[in-house]
Amino acid sequence: MRAGLNVVLDETDRARAQIAVLTVEREDAPVPIFLPELVARRTEPKVTEILSLQGEEFIARRNALQGQMEILAQRALQLQRQIDGLNVRIESNDRQLALVRQGMIGVEGLVRRGRNACRACFLCNVKKRA
Repeated sequence: MRAGLNVVLDETDRARAQIAVLTVEREDAPVPIFLPELVARRTEPKVTEILSLQGEEFIARRNALQGQMEILAQRALQLQRQIDGLNVRIESNDRQLALVRQGMIGVEGLVRRGRNACRACFLCNVKKRA
């Protein structure tokens, strides 16, 4: 009977310690804050073990989360640089398009005036000069 009680007490202590750790993780607290009833019994070997393990898990999860956050921040920076590069490329393409359109306007004007602006005629003019 006593053994069964100890098992239930251990499970309850573990659950309370885990609730405390998960609560402070949710609230982004820097350290776990355990219930006073567990802290009062911290000299008991099983409670000491529970508090120690939960504290270590808290630190491990916090470190893992910070690592993930750093990776995501780096990825966000990388994506922003790609976006910036693509925006520069779009601006360059827009300028080129404007120049091509201006060139087309010039060629259309020459064609309207009866001048042939094709490549073949350009080559003919080069041959005539030679």
